[in-house]
Amino acid sequence: MPTGNEDTTQFLEWRPGVLTRMHASHAQGAECLCVFEQLCEPGAGAPWHRHDVEEVIVVVEGRARFQLTESDSELAAGRSVRIPAGSRHAFANVGETTLRLIAIFASATPQTEYEGQEGNVVIGRETGRHRTTVTVRRS
Repeated sequence: MPTGNEDTTQFLEWRPGVLTRMHASHAQGAECLCVFEQLCEPGAGAPWHRHDVEEVIVVVEGRARFQLTESDSELAAGRSVRIPAGSRHAFANVGETTLRLIAIFASATPQTEYEGQEGNVVIGRETGRHRTTVTVRRS
């Protein structure tokens, strides 16, 4: 049952130059998907990483360069990229303004593995017994 009760208005710093706002995840009661919005300053983005589930990224504003192991492309607002589960990928804002994107995962608790980094990143605040945690493993 959709609740619509979670406060999804707060952006939190994900990494330098990248703010993230969670729209749907296990913490918000989702069972099968995770959706978040990111704002990336010029030059900022995500380093090489992979997820255990399929991901779709929609560029809402700005321009981004997406790198997948097998391809490299630049996408403008209104374009999207589908990233298969387990695919190594990275992206960066290549424009002169803030990049705004929406990321959609086929799991309410997607696992993320960043190259050369490990630890846990907690997004949002405690909401009862739930919180959204991205587990980061060294590859």
